[in-house]
Amino acid sequence: KAGATMAVGILSCGVRNDADPALALLSDHIVDGDSHVIKCAACTGLGIAYAGTAREDVMEVLTPVVESSGTPTSTKMLEVSLAGLALGMIFVGKCDDMVGGTIVQRLMEATDEEL
Repeated sequence: KAGATMAVGILSCGVRNDADPALALLSDHIVDGDSHVIKCAACTGLGIAYAGTAREDVMEVLTPVVESSGTPTSTKMLEVSLAGLALGMIFVGKCDDMVGGTIVQRLMEATDEEL
């Protein structure tokens, strides 16, 4: 299932569709709190699908994952890291201060255990 989630992102890279199937399919896996592996694949898939587009609606899906905090586990920090990487791919070359600020703020708030 995680491979299929990643494949949706890869297949949607560079394809523009009014229905936005990649966002509809992948955001469900991020918001609904699926398993850790599927959530990581969905974050990466969104980053690949919307690389360089600076889409605000995709940022609204990924930002809560980056900002999330809780029990410091390696799996949680992996989700945060991949969501941050996806935001970086989506907003590459745009100098968006919201995205950059969110990633830097999360890194500054991270505990030694999380890092």
